[in-house]
Amino acid sequence: MAVRASSPAEDGLLRSAAGLLPTLLPVTGADDVLAAVVAVRRSAEGALAGYDLTEGSGGAGGPGVAGGPGGAGGAGGPCPVLVQLLVDAECAGVAFTAHPVTGSPDDVLVEAAAGLGDAVSAGMVVPAAVQVTRSDAGAGVVRRGAAYEVLSPEAALEVARTALRAEALLGRPADVEWALGTVAGRREVWCLQARPITTLPQPCPGADEPVRWAP
Repeated sequence: MAVRASSPAEDGLLRSAAGLLPTLLPVTGADDVLAAVVAVRRSAEGALAGYDLTEGSGGAGGPGVAGGPGGAGGAGGPCPVLVQLLVDAECAGVAFTAHPVTGSPDDVLVEAAAGLGDAVSAGMVVPAAVQVTRSDAGAGVVRRGAAYEVLSPEAALEVARTALRAEALLGRPADVEWALGTVAGRREVWCLQARPITTLPQPCPGADEPVRWAP
């Protein structure tokens, strides 16, 4: 199993605590899962203490944030903890349904690394990347990218489609954690978590094009 904190105060349009909250994996056996739930909850409440997750002014003591009366849970009580089946991942990573650097709403950026995706989401490795245009995600064409040693073009398209489905459910551009692997005999792309993209820049055409220096 994977045991992870899932505070309502974790994600918002303007700020995110992504990478601050703990995930423990792999966890096996009922006793170890219960112990992991307790450990993750305590760690999450410590990580969010005093962290300002307000969407405006008010600081860390405002209502519904970690430092306010709502506690790490955001609405009173302890921080919620999610227990998920652990995907036996061939590769995993994150996907953004708008480009997080250029701000382009037409590009889905898929980042991938071999194995479990916790190192990617925590920023501990430099992932390979594939960029797919929003229209291509339905047409089946990868526009560019050099991650095929980690993620096939077909799998990259399926990740992009999964991320776009998450975006449709959220109603806004999404930052999606995903894994490609097998659970209960089913090999597919699994959505592990979806949150709004925070601080999305204004679109800047050509910002991701290579820079050529002339003598």
